[in-house]
Amino acid sequence: MIRYEQQEEGTVSDDASRYTAKRIVPPFLFGSKHAILFQMALIPLTMSRYTIASLSTSKLNYYLPLNKSQRIHIYLGYTMIALSFLALFVFFAYLGLLCNDGEDDACAALTSEIMITGIIICGLTVS
Repeated sequence: MIRYEQQEEGTVSDDASRYTAKRIVPPFLFGSKHAILFQMALIPLTMSRYTIASLSTSKLNYYLPLNKSQRIHIYLGYTMIALSFLALFVFFAYLGLLCNDGEDDACAALTSEIMITGIIICGLTVS
């Protein structure tokens, strides 16, 4: 929401091409990045046997299904992969549209080192 509100304050002018996309896509990508990072932090916790065994005897076991940690681990992994592919697709579509409209910064971003690294990581995830 902070990213969205920052763009509402004037970083994107009202007469800019693809105004709606410029307001919605960056906060979406920022949020999906942090959701993926949060899930990456939770995945090791779901496979920590000692931690799960210790927490199973606490009151936390009443609120969290610790006996289903493997299912949670699998769910987090699939959700993380799905979010990664969705974010990659949205990012490509967004930069492709801006590049098609003639914005040189978007065209340069499509061939930058970080984009190539992201494509390689996505390809390795698929394989």
